[in-house]
Formats: sequence, C-alpha cells, structure tokens
Amino acid sequence: MLTFVPHKIKEDYRKVEFFRVNKELCNNEIYKDLSPTAILLYSLLCDRLSLTYNNELANNIPKGKKHYYDEEENMYVIFTRMDLETKLHVGKSAISSAFEQLNKANLIKEKRQGNNRPNRIYVGKTISEIRDFLKVIMRGWTLGCCLAPVLWSILP
Repeated sequence: MLTFVPHKIKEDYRKVEFFRVNKELCNNEIYKDLSPTAILLYSLLCDRLSLTYNNELANNIPKGKKHYYDEEENMYVIFTRMDLETKLHVGKSAISSAFEQLNKANLIKEKRQGNNRPNRIYVGKTISEIRDFLKVIMRGWTLGCCLAPVLWSILP
C-alpha cells in the first residue's frame, strides 16, 4: 500500500502535470449526459491535440514524419482504443460508451482508416468555443449581413 504524503507549502507544485478539464463540460446543461470517463477522455484527447498544435506551430515535425491534419486542414489525433483503456484504467465497454457519448454530444468524430490502422479522432469544439469563434467572425461582417441571426439561432 502507498503511504500518504501531503504537499508542503514550500514545494513547487507546478512541477506536477495535469490534464485540463474544460469546465463547460461540467457546468453546461447540454453536456449533463457525459460520464466522468467521457469527460476525462475528452480532456486526454484535447491534451494530445494541443501537443499536435504546438508541434505544427513550432514547425517541430521531423522530415518524413506524419502531420496530423487532413486535406481540409482539420486537426486529428490518433489513439487506439486499447491505449486509451490502459491510460484511463478502464475496460473496453467504458471506452466504447465514452466514445458514444462524446460523439452524440458532437465533441468528437472518428474517421476509419482501414487496413488495421487506428481511426482518426477529430476533436470538436464546445458550444462556448463555437460562440467565441462566431463572435469574431461576426465582428468582421457588414451590418447588412443577414446570416448573423441565423448562425446565432442554431446555437443553444
């Protein structure tokens, strides 16, 4: 059994790495059906996506290595279900259920690659991220644009 060791006031707590959880997944009624496993899975996928973004932005991809975006420049991540089961300490059915929940909430989409290769996992934006994106776009539109009310109406 492990021994309990508390954090001390003079220690540097920032050395510990965490997965960031988007608070909206816990606070927005739209995501109330997400299980803790689905929320943690989404956080893990976002963490992997941020590594991909950072590598792409820093042009840190070695020559001959794969870039993780498609022909439409949509970013994706690669994870096998087995790797996720191991990382999250859950079984096959828990991972399948979490994927179903995230898919239903439009937070992920998978694209099969075939030939025994893992699926591409596209990580979607939350409602607040979409709203923020639309606000930026709408600021650039002219006053006569009739699409702004339509776009706002599609968001809950």
